[in-house]
Amino acid sequence: MKILYASDYFYPHMIGGVEEHIYQLAKHFLHDNFQIAILTRQIEKLPSLENYEGIKIYRYRPKLHPQLSKFFIDPYSIKKTSKLINKITPNIFHAQSIPFMSLAPLYVAIQKKIPAVLTLHNYWPVCFFQRSYFDNHICNAVDETACKNCFSSYLPLIGKPFLTPILWKLWKRSLMIKREVFDRIRAITTPSHALKKSLARIDIPLSKVLVIPNGIDLNKFIPDLNAMDFIKHFKLEKQKIILSIGRLIKEKGIRLLIKSMPIILKEIDCKLVIVGGGEEKPFLTQLVKKLKIERHVIFAGRIPSVLVPQAYSAADVVVVPSIWPDPFPYVPLEALAMKTPVIASNVGGLPEVVRHKKNGLLVRPYNVEELANAAQDILSDEHQAQQMGSEGRIIVEKEYTLSLMLERYKQLYSSLVK
Repeated sequence: MKILYASDYFYPHMIGGVEEHIYQLAKHFLHDNFQIAILTRQIEKLPSLENYEGIKIYRYRPKLHPQLSKFFIDPYSIKKTSKLINKITPNIFHAQSIPFMSLAPLYVAIQKKIPAVLTLHNYWPVCFFQRSYFDNHICNAVDETACKNCFSSYLPLIGKPFLTPILWKLWKRSLMIKREVFDRIRAITTPSHALKKSLARIDIPLSKVLVIPNGIDLNKFIPDLNAMDFIKHFKLEKQKIILSIGRLIKEKGIRLLIKSMPIILKEIDCKLVIVGGGEEKPFLTQLVKKLKIERHVIFAGRIPSVLVPQAYSAADVVVVPSIWPDPFPYVPLEALAMKTPVIASNVGGLPEVVRHKKNGLLVRPYNVEELANAAQDILSDEHQAQQMGSEGRIIVEKEYTLSLMLERYKQLYSSLVK
């Protein structure tokens, strides 16, 4: 079987979970004697064709600006995708996160009668900014007032307010085009039920949407791993450890976790270790200084992948304080696979993985006091933490393994080429 994947980003731009998801699919199906190719955008001076671990990567540079690609179908992308499909004649075309490539690749696959699959990892079909939240509120509908506020706040429209209603009209038109294209796709998959439900906002029949949760390689996340390299490197000996891991962006809610630390420290002496980098770091650093908790917060930055399992193993609790409806992040899965309990915001797909009082605790987003109380609860009760961690590992083994995810996609592909 020949599979052509399409994604806005791929190697060497492995930005986050989406790119890792595609890489795992491609790598493992390649070992099953599938022929795999990736169509992605050309960023910087990368070759238009590259072989990476047996995966052929085809790159091109779309002519439309990335933000305009959310409104229009890029004719140049149609041309490049059509040429590539004619060349490799795939049995399956599988688009992943492609808002910046526009709907062109899907459109071409449909026109050429190639079974097309679309996997969503965020809210780009229903939200221009892909986050489905604005001004500290989660959006649950495609609403004219909310969308106009979003356009005027996030796009460079200062001094040009007349553009806002124009953008709204263009956005409504793009939603109609999406509905037409999605109606002709053979299958749509999402990693969570929360993301699936969001498609009802643009009248996509939910019967057409299949939930295939993300899965992780349990061979990389082995409980009770010796974490001394991580502990010694950050001088965490004999410390209670709260771990946050991921990109430092506002949506991840790390500033709320930092604000909870003074409350936590009234009851429990501990360290907050923040792994990752991003645009929020300068703000977060200043916030730590303002709260005078520098001695209790470590900005670890980006760490080598070999140390990530050690970080989970060293932690007493992992916190995912998202303020946006996070569809289905990998961090809770990885933490639970290491038998580390998780505190998470009760938003998006997080409650589907973090089961309250079973493998962790759920808290309301933006609620600093509730977050602090949850951390105190777990850090003060070692027996409860161990029980939650053990239950977390069992749940991951039953529902969220990489092998399960691969088998589900393999069955889907087979059903489409019969």
